[in-house]
Amino acid sequence: MPGGYIIDSARSLVLSRAWDVLTGADLIRHARILAALNPFGAGSRRALVVASDVVFGMARMYQILTEPSPDEFELFRDFDKALDWLGVADAKAELLRGLSEAPALPEAI
Repeated sequence: MPGGYIIDSARSLVLSRAWDVLTGADLIRHARILAALNPFGAGSRRALVVASDVVFGMARMYQILTEPSPDEFELFRDFDKALDWLGVADAKAELLRGLSEAPALPEAI
């Protein structure tokens, strides 16, 4: 699954994106570890924006796995609403520009 990310230290924000095909192997490799281990620390807010019903359902399962955590994780279908919830809506253009220029992640993470 191709993807990339940017780190905006000034806003204490990591913005990630992924595209193309998400396989079962991708889910097994990433979701089990990430659901139990949040690399951003206690109290971190995480927003996930999805475009399809299938991905929303899969993300909802991930959200259920994270519920015992003190962190906040919300699902959105609208990018602007996610940015608003994160408190960075005013920086949308800058964040999108940075994310579009982010180098792709290696295939095997």
